[in-house]
Amino acid sequence: MMNTRNKGARCLFSLNQRNLIMLLTGAPGVGKGTFSKRLTRDLNIPLFEMGAFLRKMINQENCTDPRILAIKGGNLVPDDIICQIFKDQLDSMNVENLIVDGFPRTVPQAEFLDTYKEIDFVLNLHLDYNILTEKIAGRRVCPTSGETYNIFEFKENGYDMDPLLPKIDPERCDLTGEILVRRDDDDPAIVAHRLKIYEESTQPILDFYKQQGKLVTFEPKKGVKDYPEVLEIVKSKMNINPAN
Repeated sequence: MMNTRNKGARCLFSLNQRNLIMLLTGAPGVGKGTFSKRLTRDLNIPLFEMGAFLRKMINQENCTDPRILAIKGGNLVPDDIICQIFKDQLDSMNVENLIVDGFPRTVPQAEFLDTYKEIDFVLNLHLDYNILTEKIAGRRVCPTSGETYNIFEFKENGYDMDPLLPKIDPERCDLTGEILVRRDDDDPAIVAHRLKIYEESTQPILDFYKQQGKLVTFEPKKGVKDYPEVLEIVKSKMNINPAN
């Protein structure tokens, strides 16, 4: 899903170089969507969310390709298809600066991306898989706006994670007033399968970018309360300064 800057939005930071591209990676449920939306808001940099885009695709009646529909079961879309989808979307966006959430997911995808765009750095969000399983089980989303909330709370062993609840009604989206639901792919059996696939396919990607000196790993043990630290990491790595 493409998220472009709002008209009239105040840019809080200035970019000191052109073509800034950051990749945000991490296991399902780690908080990529929450952090990426805040980053694109505060830095005024467009966001492309591959997972959200694919979920929108499979909800369309004319999407019948079983290779794309496979994500309903927690499986990955084949590399050639996902790379073409990514290229088509970025070509249509025609932007210089970008935050990418959820792509690449395999080494062949990362190799394709290297031939297409120059990546500045990769921020890998990491959490213990037992925590992730519980966190995903608590995730709730609005079926219309896509806003994400979470009823999960954990405050042990150095973790200080508060629930992320709607401000008005705990069962309804703040933006639309609709009843919140659990995503189909947040089913516990599917989650376990998704985490297994993620671990097998993504560790080689982390090694790929680590060898390039572009990987930064951060553990958000305080959930969204860690956002200020994440923002500082991104500003430093992307050479972004406060606007005058």
